[in-house]
Amino acid sequence: MQERNMRRLHSGLALFLISCGNPNTTVTKFNLPPTVSIEAPTAESFFDERTEVVFEALVSDNAQDPEELLMVWSSDLQGDLIGNSLVEADGRVVYPTTSLIPGTHTITLTVTDAEEESSIDTVVVNINDLPESSYLELLSPQMGDVGRSDEPFHFELAVQDDFDDVFVMDISFLTDHQDFAEEDPIGAFCTPIPTEENTAYCTAQLPIGEHILTFAVVNSSDLEAEVTHEFSVRHPDDIDDDGDGFTENEGDCDDVNPEVNPGEPEIPNDLDENCNDIIDEGTENYDDDGDGFTELEGDCNDADSMIYPDSVEFPNGIDDDCDEVIDDETPIYDDDGDGFCESPPCLNAQSSEIDCDDQNSGIFPGAPESEDGLDEDCDGTIDEGTNAYDDDGDGFSENEGDCDDTTTQRSPAVAEICGDGVDNDCDQDQNDEGAQGCVDYYYDYDGDGYGYGDLSLGTSLGVCTCEPTGQFTALQAGDCEDSLPQVSPDQSGFFSAAYSLTSGGSSFDYDCSGSEERENTNVGDCGFGINDGICAMQSPGWSGSVPDCGQSGGLIDDHGDCEWEWAWFNSGCENDPGTSAVQTCR
Repeated sequence: MQERNMRRLHSGLALFLISCGNPNTTVTKFNLPPTVSIEAPTAESFFDERTEVVFEALVSDNAQDPEELLMVWSSDLQGDLIGNSLVEADGRVVYPTTSLIPGTHTITLTVTDAEEESSIDTVVVNINDLPESSYLELLSPQMGDVGRSDEPFHFELAVQDDFDDVFVMDISFLTDHQDFAEEDPIGAFCTPIPTEENTAYCTAQLPIGEHILTFAVVNSSDLEAEVTHEFSVRHPDDIDDDGDGFTENEGDCDDVNPEVNPGEPEIPNDLDENCNDIIDEGTENYDDDGDGFTELEGDCNDADSMIYPDSVEFPNGIDDDCDEVIDDETPIYDDDGDGFCESPPCLNAQSSEIDCDDQNSGIFPGAPESEDGLDEDCDGTIDEGTNAYDDDGDGFSENEGDCDDTTTQRSPAVAEICGDGVDNDCDQDQNDEGAQGCVDYYYDYDGDGYGYGDLSLGTSLGVCTCEPTGQFTALQAGDCEDSLPQVSPDQSGFFSAAYSLTSGGSSFDYDCSGSEERENTNVGDCGFGINDGICAMQSPGWSGSVPDCGQSGGLIDDHGDCEWEWAWFNSGCENDPGTSAVQTCR
């Protein structure tokens, strides 16, 4: 093996020397075999049978970490040995075993890398033959295990005996810790429970400190066997749970994450890697100047608290708001690109006139006005020259109904004047009700020249307009039935039949006087003449009594309507009307 390695070394050296003379030669790194050296125990050491022998070695490799190397322990008497090695990062290897049989062993450690290159080292140890006591193997704890003071630990021992099983053996789990001296002089910390698999176990919570644990067995032949183990119990905050080299009491603020500890550098990930209670300091994810923004959030100068996204821009030659534009949104910058700024001279425009709204590119000195309630041309007047502007100062623009915005005499607020030929109040009507100089016109449905209602009673329907409009045409009111043209205050005729009222019923009041005036109210009479003693008409009129309107009655209107009547007891000149008539009224 050593001869082969030397040949490889010589070949590599020769290739290196040849390469030195050729600048274009690529030097290849050769994989070398691992190195191995058994450090303990010393050669020819003696151990009792079934006691723990701890082998220690140092290993290394030019291409792999020690933890990645394959390690096999073997004996010339037993072949490959069981159990695992504990390998540390610095190459230190620890292998404990209680399985060596009596005799002189040549123990070999073979170390192999990923390229199947291997090296070995050996050591000779002697195992003393003891009486046939039980063979013990400690299953838990293993080397490197640490107990916690806040929770129980599982302890377990495997027992092999040629005669007895664990159920008849005397098994003890002991500790040398002083806290058990008063309770149990021998230091028993639990009562082991035997199992069908020939193991014994218990679960116990031990006090903080260093313990030498003894797991002892006495079989039915009174042969004793025991194994010892150094075991440390610590407070949870003194245990490095994540294996990063720090415990909670040593400042590890997250002992389940090996990338978080006091020695860890900060990276921008919203975690406190170095456990100093500051997250991401020294990275682009930390707000160094305390303005609420980090570099990752757009702060273009994280050393100045006045510079950050959305900061107020000042005319100072600095990009205060980190938008990559200097002094924008300030009076000296033309923000809307219309060629004007609020406070000339402008940084990015040539005009010396003032922009009255630098956020609207349609507003600047000289811009055309439009009907929008804005001062586009920055002259202090809004919408001048448009229909939205009140040119004559009467309080109304064309858009607000001014039909002539050149004179204050015409607007929606001006009163209409009758007869001037002008629509004064701009309502497209020169015959407005209530206009100056208006005339009262009454509602005349039947067209008889009189409007409905009684002025004195306030029942008339009338409007005051410049001219008649619709059926408001009558200059007088007083028509008591405006559905019949023959009924009006001007009626002079008399009628034999009543007319029907719109409101219900009927009436003979054709002249709307408020009463029914009968045409003939005289009562006729017959009698003897004074001079001639003849039975004749003394006065014309109704015979007997005056009939009501529309009622019939006898009428004495000549001498023929009088007649001599003879009787034994009462003879005389009597009425004998020859004609009948109907009483007419109005």
